[in-house]
Amino acid sequence: GQWASVANGSVVGLVTAGLAAAPDFCLFPCFNATTMNASDTCVRQGLQWMHNTSLCARPVQFELAAPTASSDRECSNTACDMHCSLCNETQHQCTRCMEGYFLSAGDQVCVPARPPCQVPCSSNVSLYGACSCPAHCEQCMTVDDGGSPSQTCLTCTDDFYLLPSGFCALDCSSAPGTDPTGNGTTGRRCEPLPLSFGLEYEVQPLTATSDRSCDQVRECQANEEEIVTPTAQRNRQCQCLTGFFFDGTECRSHRLCVPGEELEVSPGSLTSDRECQACTSCVAGAEFETAGCTLTSDRQCQPYSNCADRCAFHAELSYCANTAEPVPCRLHTNEAECQQSVNCTWVPLADPSCRSHREAAQLRAAQARLLLTAGDSCAAVAHPDNCTSPCLWDFGLGSCRSSQCTDLTTATACAQHGDGSCVFEADIALCRGPGEQVACSRRFSAASCGRDAQCTFISAVQACVAAAAGPDCPLFTSAPGLCNQTSGCSYDGVAVLCKASNTSTPCARFRTEDVCPAASSEYQAREGTATTDRYCAPVQTCGAGQYALQEPTATTDRVCRAQPVCSIGSQYESVAGTATSARQCRNITSCTVGQTFEAQAATGTSDRVCANVTAACGPDTYEVSGPTATSDRSCADCSSACAGCSGPGSLECTACAAGYLRALSGACTQQCELGSYASPAQGVCQPCHSSCRTCSGGGSTQCVTCTVPQRYLQEDGRCVADCGSERFGNSSSGQCSDCQQCEAGSRATVACGGATDRACAACAAGQFSPVANQPNCTVHRVCGAEQWETAAGTATSDRACRNTTQCVAGQQYQRAAATATSDRTCGNLTVCGEEEYVNVTATATSDRQCAALRNCTGAGLYEQVAATATSDRVCGTVRTCVDGAEYEA
Repeated sequence: GQWASVANGSVVGLVTAGLAAAPDFCLFPCFNATTMNASDTCVRQGLQWMHNTSLCARPVQFELAAPTASSDRECSNTACDMHCSLCNETQHQCTRCMEGYFLSAGDQVCVPARPPCQVPCSSNVSLYGACSCPAHCEQCMTVDDGGSPSQTCLTCTDDFYLLPSGFCALDCSSAPGTDPTGNGTTGRRCEPLPLSFGLEYEVQPLTATSDRSCDQVRECQANEEEIVTPTAQRNRQCQCLTGFFFDGTECRSHRLCVPGEELEVSPGSLTSDRECQACTSCVAGAEFETAGCTLTSDRQCQPYSNCADRCAFHAELSYCANTAEPVPCRLHTNEAECQQSVNCTWVPLADPSCRSHREAAQLRAAQARLLLTAGDSCAAVAHPDNCTSPCLWDFGLGSCRSSQCTDLTTATACAQHGDGSCVFEADIALCRGPGEQVACSRRFSAASCGRDAQCTFISAVQACVAAAAGPDCPLFTSAPGLCNQTSGCSYDGVAVLCKASNTSTPCARFRTEDVCPAASSEYQAREGTATTDRYCAPVQTCGAGQYALQEPTATTDRVCRAQPVCSIGSQYESVAGTATSARQCRNITSCTVGQTFEAQAATGTSDRVCANVTAACGPDTYEVSGPTATSDRSCADCSSACAGCSGPGSLECTACAAGYLRALSGACTQQCELGSYASPAQGVCQPCHSSCRTCSGGGSTQCVTCTVPQRYLQEDGRCVADCGSERFGNSSSGQCSDCQQCEAGSRATVACGGATDRACAACAAGQFSPVANQPNCTVHRVCGAEQWETAAGTATSDRACRNTTQCVAGQQYQRAAATATSDRTCGNLTVCGEEEYVNVTATATSDRQCAALRNCTGAGLYEQVAATATSDRVCGTVRTCVDGAEYEA
């Protein structure tokens, strides 16, 4: 209904549905309303001057050119006034005017009636004063037709549609025959539906001089999906399904890269096919595969390690690196260093930013997939500063993406994320997606680990690991002993690492220069394969007590052997061993017994020194010690008790000195020893009787004490070995004493005799002793399975048993069963009479029961089945012959 003048090189149209005759006005915002009353002023202010589109006055005019966004409608006059609705062409007179005009008297010209006052209004400020728009109305116009002023909407706020009536609504349901069009930028409106809505859509709208143009609504073809629903003014829009692309004619499926042979260069889009390229092949005999070729990454090859010079320390990076590998790109901290490496690519905004070509390609592929992800508008954000909630910047990826459940750290944020499907696990402080499997390593306690059947907790290292996985050797780094006990693992103490057995320790694990393996410190223990590196093992270092028998080569280890050990006492080291030579030993010199002795003992590194033995001792001395292997002969003076000697003691006197007696032992003494008495006349000690320890003479009745415990003194002064019956030798008094008596009900634990008294103890429960001084108690007898106890056992008497009564089979039955202390009771079986039968059969524990036989002698009865010993008689009814028809045979 309006067209716009050009301002600042732009043309803008403003739709005012339902206001055909609105006056010209300047499009808001307009802040100096008093100057905005002419088109030239509006243009100078950088705004647009809006003109109401002219209408051809029918029937006195017809449309010569339709209006555009920047030009008005052109009309051509008929014979009558342009505002004439009914013209007399012959008389050139108007007989009826259009609505809003009236026919003037005399000249028959249509003049305008007083028009209603229409005022444009936006943001509650009018060009001509204050006004208020209806609810949800962004721009409106106040209409004053002489009565109460009213507002008609020109545009509605976001999410509301402009109805043909000039009001705003959430949808077009209150305006039948219309269809919602537009958006928050262009303005939402309810447009009239074409007559063939659903099958066709309007291509060209209806004008005063042309009909509406319609076209058939397209149908989505095979492998297509609808992305824009058709309306009255637009066609249906379709795009290829996921996994298909449009080749200009139809949607075709993306090609599939051959697994293991090709990798994906470009993931394919809705308009292009997936691009694949052949995987890199490792050079046979020179390289091995470190990462297999997948659909999204190329095969990675690495030269075999040079075991002779595998590791080298980079001082500037403080890094021990494999000489066959480039320095890891992640160690380069600036773009200049990164670009100097042919293996690295600088990835801005990623952390770290220097990545290998493979990692960079994976990042680009991941970013491309984010851009292809439907609904992920975050992927289009190019800088971290602009990546705000609900998006987040992934520094590892170097791009903006939608936040995920696992990005959240609190229970509140987890519950409020997205559609509320995130699950917060409080014990591990983890927010995860519904059905998402939590990595076992995230479960830090045995209780949390135990709730997941796919995990197992290793208490020795306090770690939760996948139950089905093989040994994760690095997990046991903190427990060297457990590492070496785990199958397939071995501990490297220098690198402080638990690693897989028979695999080289990564150079990077050697943290400092002093432990980074030096050249020739390793050898090739195993050749490399297509997928594994050479196994470079550390060259063995010979330990203390070893020497190198053979030095290492490129493919063999150093051979160490134990240094020979010289036999202690028989050999000494004549030549010391070195790191590369063995120790040499010689036999120690032996001194001749009786002629030489060891003057200087042999050591571990020196021989024995021998010297000649001294001659025999003189007449007034004796030989203290004869010559030995390590000492000379030694002489000393005799004892004062001796008049001559062969040794130092009184026993070695050849004659006793005055005042000394020759003891029984041969020694010279001033007092006789036990078992003897002094005889000064003979100058010797005489022996006591053999039974005496001390005595006053040599007779058997002259004992003073006995040789306890072999002999005991009796009242007559004699010493005896056996005190006799019921007596024992008392060691404390040295005399004979009476034995203790053990009463019945007890036993003698120790027999009386010799030097020992009798010892007694009560019989244990279940045992008895009927007489005194018995050596043992007898165990009470046990009644057998078919016996019962008639008298209980006591400490002095045995248990009495009797055989259980046996019921006679076929004649008796058991009335009462036998117990441990009572006999079985039997009863005679009942015998059924001649007119009885066995109703209940007898058992081992129940009597037979009899019942009377049935009597079949009554009138009209006969015995049909005879009785047996265990069954009753069966009676039958006598048949009656039919009178006049039968007779009794």
